[in-house]
Amino acid sequence: GRTQSMFWWGVLSALVTAVGFLFGLRWGAAGVAAGLFWTALGRIPLLFPWCVAGTSLKVLDLYRLLVEPTLTVLAAFAFGNLLFDALPIMLNVVFSTLLSYIVCLGLNLCGSDGRRAVLGALDAISNVAAPVRRRLLRSS
Repeated sequence: GRTQSMFWWGVLSALVTAVGFLFGLRWGAAGVAAGLFWTALGRIPLLFPWCVAGTSLKVLDLYRLLVEPTLTVLAAFAFGNLLFDALPIMLNVVFSTLLSYIVCLGLNLCGSDGRRAVLGALDAISNVAAPVRRRLLRSS
């Protein structure tokens, strides 16, 4: 029942994003990235209360969901900046990505919900892998 308001939010969001993009063009790719970052950062405090209106969720619930990806990005960014000149770009990307997954896994293991999610994923993987393993063992 919120199609109309979602449409207008999309229009507003697109306009704000376009302004951030255009503003950043003067400084090249880094300026565009910064413009998009700041417009997104400005939209979130407006978007979250609107999203939870009429639901059992609280705005704080949505902010809590941002903690893990924010920390993983910061870790990858810090690692990438520390080794930017020391490693070829592809190794830097690979190591930064690997670090972000390790940080994410570590953060998931800190809470009981995260541990349950990790164990559920491992169970699903083992359930899928078991028949493949049996076939491979039979064929050898």
